[in-house]
Amino acid sequence: ARGGAPPPAPLSAEDKATAQQRLQRTVQVLAEELFCTAVGPHSREATEAALGHLARHTGVAVADLLDPFPAVLLQQLLHRALAMKPLEAQLKTVACLNYVLGLNPPLLKATTEAAAKLPDLLHEALKVAESTVDEPGMTVRIPGFPQYSRAVLQTQLRASCIELLCTAMSSNNHFPVKVLSLVGELRTRAIAMFFKSLTCRTPEIVAASKKGLQQVIQQQKLPKELLQSSLQ
Repeated sequence: ARGGAPPPAPLSAEDKATAQQRLQRTVQVLAEELFCTAVGPHSREATEAALGHLARHTGVAVADLLDPFPAVLLQQLLHRALAMKPLEAQLKTVACLNYVLGLNPPLLKATTEAAAKLPDLLHEALKVAESTVDEPGMTVRIPGFPQYSRAVLQTQLRASCIELLCTAMSSNNHFPVKVLSLVGELRTRAIAMFFKSLTCRTPEIVAASKKGLQQVIQQQKLPKELLQSSLQ
């Protein structure tokens, strides 16, 4: 345009290759941070925000940016049962999976080893979501954080597991057959858990349960018998 700055010169093939290598390296670092259970919640939020910025800047979906990297990282994340991990690592595992399962297009491929382990983790998440917080006097130390009561961490984990189940139930059209079968089996229990959790005194759990019920109702009409039993 007259009086405006001249258009930028087109990149050479070498410059394009260099830029692509830098992008891949950046995404690799972010992927390692995303799947790490040693990072704090603020670091995870910053990582997710950075991935979103890169997706908007490049016009490439987050799942496609991450696609070359997650197989090994997901296997490392899921190689141990949720209950076998320290409480803070359980929280970070659930938060990471909630983000991954919410990506569209999906990042989790049906043929991966991680997909085969997902049903067991969803079952564990439902058991946690159905539980109640106990041992209020116990404390646990988390590096870089003040002391938290174990009950607070358990409440956060329960709310996170409810959110994970919400995501799984709303994204199940992307799942492999085995996972779809499990989601169907756990659906009735999950809906009953959503109703029961509405009576909890913890706002985070109530909010997550409301979100779960809203998603279920939007997807299909609930059977009358299920509504009656859940309300009782």
